[in-house]
Amino acid sequence: MNYGQFDRISWPGTSKDFDSLKKAAAISLKLHDPDEVLIIEHEDCGAYGLDNSLETHRANAEKLAQALKEIKPSLKITLLIATLDGIKDL
Repeated sequence: MNYGQFDRISWPGTSKDFDSLKKAAAISLKLHDPDEVLIIEHEDCGAYGLDNSLETHRANAEKLAQALKEIKPSLKITLLIATLDGIKDL
């Protein structure tokens, strides 16, 4: 993927703010009709407060992924988490 060939939607709290991020992603899907989406959470996210567990990040990312699949069922979605040890599958 080359710079300029994607929409980058950066949202505080990533998929924790489900409604706002879903709305922004839906606009991007409508305008650009991508085949693939990457949802990247990050550890130690201040928006998550005390419940910053891997399981909570995964649950929120999966909820967003499912909502995007309802908009475009053929969409390939990859869930990732950025950690101090690198980017890993979520």
